[in-house]
Amino acid sequence: MPSSHLMRVLVVEDSDDHYELLRKRIGADGRSGVELHRRSSLTEGLACLDSQAIDAVLLDLGLPDSAVTDTLGRFKRARPELPVVVLTSLDDLDFAAEAVSHGAQDFLVKSQLSQDRVVRSLRYAIERKQKSLGLEKTNQELRNFAHTVAHEVRHPAAAALLALGCVRMEPLSEQGEEMVGLAEESLRTLSDLVRELLNFAEIENASAPPKPIEMDRVLDHVLARFEKELTAVGGTVERVPLPTVTSHWAQLSLLFQNLIANAIKYRSPERDLRIRIAPAEADLPGVVVSDNGIGVAEKHLPKLFDVFYRADPAEDVPGTGVGLALCRRIVQRYGGSMTVRSTAGEGSTFEATFGEPSPAAEPPPHPPHHPGPDAVRRDEDDARATGRPDEFDAG
Repeated sequence: MPSSHLMRVLVVEDSDDHYELLRKRIGADGRSGVELHRRSSLTEGLACLDSQAIDAVLLDLGLPDSAVTDTLGRFKRARPELPVVVLTSLDDLDFAAEAVSHGAQDFLVKSQLSQDRVVRSLRYAIERKQKSLGLEKTNQELRNFAHTVAHEVRHPAAAALLALGCVRMEPLSEQGEEMVGLAEESLRTLSDLVRELLNFAEIENASAPPKPIEMDRVLDHVLARFEKELTAVGGTVERVPLPTVTSHWAQLSLLFQNLIANAIKYRSPERDLRIRIAPAEADLPGVVVSDNGIGVAEKHLPKLFDVFYRADPAEDVPGTGVGLALCRRIVQRYGGSMTVRSTAGEGSTFEATFGEPSPAAEPPPHPPHHPGPDAVRRDEDDARATGRPDEFDAG
């Protein structure tokens, strides 16, 4: 913002002495370029924003109507567009890092206030927030563009497949059969890519807040839809009870879909497919999906989660190169990470971790399906077998 602009700053501080100290350090003659609006509680501060145009907020966390650990989060949920600089009596770098990780642009120690330090912190906070909002707007526009393009491509591809189906109803030469088959395969690959890109674009568009979800319930639904495919390839699944994680049902479902489909797609022709699904080995809650498939050479592992990257011999197997990138993006959205260990010719192990689990899990959006297939084995007394989605589950 231009240096000549008068910064309108809301100070939410319940201590008269601390506010007076701040006012004196900044300067009360207006030459600092800062106009202060003081409120003494979080409720009053939020109400002020309804009637005053404010550029930035100086926020004390220890307010009479809010717990220290809740103040910043409550303010950011109410007004996420405003840059916040935390006021604290603690000269503690760990506290500062914690405040920034929860959405503060900066922090100021009350005993170290000076005009230059306060003005510089506020000005940088405003500039960073404006750039952040601009970047988010651009990213949203790109997601919307990808969503629109994907929809525009999917419908003509589906129409072309229907047309080719009609062509097949007529007698064809051997060469004609080959050409139609090639066209159908190419259109199906295009349709798969469009679906994957739509899923990728949808990750950031979930408007509902994440909720605690039992991973086992989601996996029940996913495995039920993979039942026929697992049986067809002679695959079995070993399950160990999974934890509860904070996520969205549809995106957790998509994570399982891609990891299980990946294991099936890249199975070894030399042995029956074995998949093991167990809790994450890391300290954070999550899941490990292991298989005994063809594996991946070590040189490919650093790029395996890149969009469109496909390692040989995976290049000989139909695919889009989006699925694993989608898995990583899903867990990153919830503060987690995605790792892989693999040995060529032996199999792969994917680990997805999330943030801290919540104590109570949400029920599934649909009643669980219990087909009881022979292809799925669960290490629990109430062994529940399950299946495979083609798209997002609702929820």
